[in-house]
Amino acid sequence: MELEGETLLHGAPGEVWKALHDAALLKEFVPGCERLEWLDDATLEAELTLRAVGLRRRYASRVHIRDSRPVESYTLLFGSDAETANVASRVRLEPVEAGTHVVFVVEVRLDNTLARLGAGVVERIARKMADRFFKRLDAELTGSGASGTDSS
Repeated sequence: MELEGETLLHGAPGEVWKALHDAALLKEFVPGCERLEWLDDATLEAELTLRAVGLRRRYASRVHIRDSRPVESYTLLFGSDAETANVASRVRLEPVEAGTHVVFVVEVRLDNTLARLGAGVVERIARKMADRFFKRLDAELTGSGASGTDSS
């Protein structure tokens, strides 16, 4: 399954880049994230729980940063045990007058549990999670104080 998206964040590319590499912020803003810690300068360890459509599934994974071009782009590779989804996410930051245009492409190989839900349902869940994440991040960048308070 592939998911493409874009959003405008109201911060300069350097601010956005810094926020996208701040494990504490990411843990707070990624829906269901319970733990996110840097292991080295290119690897994080993550745990999150996906709750949707009667499903509750816990994932543990390492997040590997590849092809990093500071303040421009990078690729995130999520890898774990054989039962969890394999995910690759390419992120590109483009400076615009209002802040930073973020373009992302996420490729997901569904595990058996998620495959049973169907690609359409998983895509809707993923889009909702991405929307929530970027709204929270933008609130942090603009100082609106709405970060982490979205209960949807």
